[in-house]
Amino acid sequence: MLRKRRKELELTQDQVACRMDKDESYVAMLESGARYPPLIVAPRLAAALELDQLELIKLIMLETVPEVYEIVFLLPHQSSSRVC
Repeated sequence: MLRKRRKELELTQDQVACRMDKDESYVAMLESGARYPPLIVAPRLAAALELDQLELIKLIMLETVPEVYEIVFLLPHQSSSRVC
């Protein structure tokens, strides 16, 4: 998902790395799933990909743990048939 977003913005890994003040190899590891961004890096990664931090977290969760993504972001917004 991170690679897809980068390509939507027509950016190279080097350009994203430059925006984050990191090496291109770091961006490659994030895109491949070999590494996940620590919380301290998340704001810079979000800014580099022109996302807000919640959107970035959603992208990462959707890619890594889709079942948790569904529980956290989709189920609470579905209508309930419960009558109170």
